[in-house]
Amino acid sequence: AGAVGAARGAPPAEGAADPGPENAITFEPLAVVFARTIAVEYERGFDLVGVHFGVALTLGDFATAGDNAQSGTFRGVALTFGARFYPWSRAPSGAFFGPFGSLAWVDAETSDATASGFGWSAGALAGWTLILGRSFDLSLGAGAAWYDANAQRAQGESDTARSGIQAALRLAIGAAF
Repeated sequence: AGAVGAARGAPPAEGAADPGPENAITFEPLAVVFARTIAVEYERGFDLVGVHFGVALTLGDFATAGDNAQSGTFRGVALTFGARFYPWSRAPSGAFFGPFGSLAWVDAETSDATASGFGWSAGALAGWTLILGRSFDLSLGAGAAWYDANAQRAQGESDTARSGIQAALRLAIGAAF
């Protein structure tokens, strides 16, 4: 009965340690404040590995400063996927590191120009996820990503392409179950 009773998903045997939650759904509150983005992620733990999938939606107005100041609207949709390795604990709780990738489509419009395009990024993140109580999830992380974005402008303007390294930060709160 030891091996069968210890299987994940089965109730712990009397006196055995509870393995903890296997799933987490998190939300990034700073993305709403600073980027007008709603970013939600689901992570599934498989012993020392967590596999995650996220969706981000950006809708809002923007304004730039300087000599070429402009204002307009910005819309974007992004999908992120990756894996987190938890070397000292069971996923999704504890110290982690791992790769991720993102695909995004964006559309921007000012009073005199429009542009839309597709982009991607790939990077790595290290951090810590705390499960407080039985179900509150707090996750912090930092890393870097390579990004590549191409925008095609309407009205005969030249296309633009940007690429480079950018910081990847994570502050997420949510529920573990």
